[in-house]
Amino acid sequence: MSARRAACQGTLVISGNGVLHMTVNNAGDSWVTGTVEGSATAAGFTGQAVAWFGVENNAQNVVNHFIANATGTLSDGSSLRIHQEGQFTVSANGIPTVTRVTTTCG
Repeated sequence: MSARRAACQGTLVISGNGVLHMTVNNAGDSWVTGTVEGSATAAGFTGQAVAWFGVENNAQNVVNHFIANATGTLSDGSSLRIHQEGQFTVSANGIPTVTRVTTTCG
């Protein structure tokens, strides 16, 4: 497997600084958002990245989503940009209705 393919199919790990916000209303609905930026690693890849995520929770469903962007270098010295985004939604009955993660590399 090429270094590019391994990095694009592997797990992107971001280590750095983050900010987390949480809001809860009187009905118990909640919203959590966060941003993290720092160094990024994946199989044969090192670089810098930023990611945003959010979780919304109410009596009807739970929605989790994220976006991450990384720019760096592969072990062979070539450059690579990684973009990941995804969503996971669960209904009030506990049934997953959306499960999606997309990775684009260039």
